[in-house]
Amino acid sequence: MDFIIADSNQIELTHLSRNCNIDLDIGDTNDFQLTLPIVIADPDVYKKDNYLYCIKTEYGGIIKNREIDTKNNILKLSGDTWRGMLNKKIIQPPAATAYLNVSGEANVVIASLIYGCFGDLVVAETTNSGINVSYQFNRYCTLLDGLNKMLDQYGMRLNITTQYNAISQKMEVALSAVYITDHSQDIETSQDGNVYFVMKETTNGINHLICLGKGELTDREVVHLYLQSDGTISTTQYYTGVDEREATYENTSAEDTQALTDGGIEKFKELANAQNQSMTIEDMNVELYDLVGGREYITGITMAQPVTNKIVKIKNGKETVDYKIGGTA
Repeated sequence: MDFIIADSNQIELTHLSRNCNIDLDIGDTNDFQLTLPIVIADPDVYKKDNYLYCIKTEYGGIIKNREIDTKNNILKLSGDTWRGMLNKKIIQPPAATAYLNVSGEANVVIASLIYGCFGDLVVAETTNSGINVSYQFNRYCTLLDGLNKMLDQYGMRLNITTQYNAISQKMEVALSAVYITDHSQDIETSQDGNVYFVMKETTNGINHLICLGKGELTDREVVHLYLQSDGTISTTQYYTGVDEREATYENTSAEDTQALTDGGIEKFKELANAQNQSMTIEDMNVELYDLVGGREYITGITMAQPVTNKIVKIKNGKETVDYKIGGTA
């Protein structure tokens, strides 16, 4: 894995030596740290606003913080990854409107959302994604959160690739919409091979959420949301009688029924039946939000969970990528 430093104009300066260590988080803190000996820390290369990256991967970010440790003779450089940078931009509704609504081919929509945010550093893929989207963003959500939620509704994920632009002769970061890959049938983690994990299945969660919006008494806006047997959420009731478990969700700031419904769906995901698998495992080749399978032989629990976090480390020239699957169990 070959990491490169480029200057603030995105022009390549140097390739990192084997004496440098990298710790890069994707999906959780979305930041990185680069540690190198002071003796090789050229001040014209390892400075604020330069870029660290690996071509043809998502691995990279902008250097914003520097720490010199003279006792150990090392320089620590850190900053946000590309996802971290997206997480520090806000999607704002147009003037005099409550929400930003978009529709069209997914990559074209992505291009419209990032326009003017990052200069020529971040671009959208120009090829057709094969899917048209129609989406209403939550008010003042982050760009990263908005893109993730929009694409998730269509079974897609945000793909990020660092690449070299032969025309501009600069590095750039390309965003695109791609379908989530389900590896659960061919990649299954279990207790075989000394893989340790925590797996939890919860079936006493809420399956009927009563969403309460603006208004008082009989004039109050009410939306009923119901969990279906396949885990989806709709306005049609599935569980009844002893199997029905109810809760309320209040959002008096919701501007309209759609906003109340969207907020209710997000809350429902926290309260509903769930399967969670938490582990750290090496030697897989999957992307963030792709699905992998899990099996526990004693209880017979099986599940498919998304990859939610990747930790990339390079130490003394050795590369490791650890994956976290699912949420906290």
